[in-house]
Amino acid sequence: MTRGLIKFESDVLNRILTLAGRQTNIVVSNVLVFSEEKTSKGMFLRFQKKSIHDDQVLSQLGKRVYCDVTGLEYGVGFVLYMEDNDLVSLEVFTHGPEEFPRGEFSYTLSEI
Repeated sequence: MTRGLIKFESDVLNRILTLAGRQTNIVVSNVLVFSEEKTSKGMFLRFQKKSIHDDQVLSQLGKRVYCDVTGLEYGVGFVLYMEDNDLVSLEVFTHGPEEFPRGEFSYTLSEI
């Protein structure tokens, strides 16, 4: 399964990269999702890119971005994994016992 980003994913990536001040050649609208794993608490997206070796050090971004989601008391957080200015994966998770919403939902992204 390879697909483009939905609006929420695109908005999140743009916000994380902007707040991190990363100078990359990434065009978010061209990013493809290679695989997606959904859980009751969030999702884990892997992006299509060159092969990654387990022993390579990945930078982690996104800890400064908070997402207020209508219907969730504690909101949603993110960790974006990158290697050599390439996107590797995005982890999306709820900050509490609530389940991640399915389908369309309203959200507001902000800096922590």
